[in-house]
Amino acid sequence: MDYQIPDCGSVLVESPNYPNNYRNLESCQWLLRTEALTPIRITILDFDTEEEYDRILIGNGANPSNSASQIAGPLSGSLENFDRTVFTSNGDRMWITFTTDDNKVKQGFSIQVEDAGCVGKNMMAFLHNKIFLSIGFNNRSTCMGTSVWSSYRAAS
Repeated sequence: MDYQIPDCGSVLVESPNYPNNYRNLESCQWLLRTEALTPIRITILDFDTEEEYDRILIGNGANPSNSASQIAGPLSGSLENFDRTVFTSNGDRMWITFTTDDNKVKQGFSIQVEDAGCVGKNMMAFLHNKIFLSIGFNNRSTCMGTSVWSSYRAAS
């Protein structure tokens, strides 16, 4: 199942229970695509996971199983250790996966996902209430993304 980013829109993808601690043995996957068939821009806003064991992967396309499509990760630990925090797809589809082990838990992450075709334009924001649920999650998982600025248009 895909989740569509509205034309000139943005969503937040967050670890389960963020900003509180996520749980052990989480397995989340988000498949993202833009409505306008433009590239996707991912910006990591906040990040704190167990170093080396609780991690995210980011990739191009719609198939997280294809290791050749991976463009970032594994990312774990804290944000200040990352060389980059912004990633742009080479097409209109992108994926994010998050897995944790059975040991320590931390706060997790918040990632802004937006239509890269509109980044940097003068825009007005309109709040919408949309929830993007993760696919392939187990019954106790709460993997989701919240559409905070889900549809914004350039000001006239």
